[in-house]
Amino acid sequence: MKMKRVGDHQGRINENLLASYLPPQARCYFVGPHGFMSLVNQELERLGIPASKRHFEHFGPAEALSAA
Repeated sequence: MKMKRVGDHQGRINENLLASYLPPQARCYFVGPHGFMSLVNQELERLGIPASKRHFEHFGPAEALSAA
């Protein structure tokens, strides 16, 4: 029987999942495909993480995350 470890998760990232891992005053760094980054950015914004604490990097042509 395989035991689950803290941080194991299957499925899409959502607001509830992020809220369960993020400490207060979190600084968040994320990278991935545009659609993924757009989703994570939106969920972090809903959780009240200010734009100044949300950091991402594009691997390819840069575009606004709200464009997804």
